[in-house]
Amino acid sequence: MWDGGCVFVGSTNAVVPVHAHHAIQVCFGRDGDLRLRPSDDAPWLSAPLFVVASHQPHAFDATDVSLGFVMFVEPETREGRVLTELCGANGFGVIDPATIKEASEELFHCFLTRAGDAAAADSARRVLGQVTHGVEPLVVSDERILKAIAFINANLGQQLTLDQVAAEVFLSPGR
Repeated sequence: MWDGGCVFVGSTNAVVPVHAHHAIQVCFGRDGDLRLRPSDDAPWLSAPLFVVASHQPHAFDATDVSLGFVMFVEPETREGRVLTELCGANGFGVIDPATIKEASEELFHCFLTRAGDAAAADSARRVLGQVTHGVEPLVVSDERILKAIAFINANLGQQLTLDQVAAEVFLSPGR
């Protein structure tokens, strides 16, 4: 995880049903194509590398790849703004996997050799940099959100409430 994003690595034998999230999703597999669709009755789109817009409903199928990567990026970051532009009107962007070949191989290597969280985050950031064509990252616009995340991370052993976290950073629970 890094300020403004995170990466998940793994394999699956199931299709993720239609859902949406605030973060922009960048997903790619080590081999083969991933499949996405905006609804249960829509046809599947197939590609090796997708960018999914914030709040875009989608189902996700990575059952045909041996190892898949999903990065989540805050839309409020500079990287997020570039990724949003790559999604276009339909909410999905298909990216040429050659764009990230070198950095994605490094990320695969980090995972396979268990190089550690810091090395994986650095490699994921390089992949993201290649997808966004070198746009310099910028932290989430609202510094209070970063402080809330830091507070949660510092108190993982405790049971926290939304009210406690909001009070810590001077926000309302709704915000």
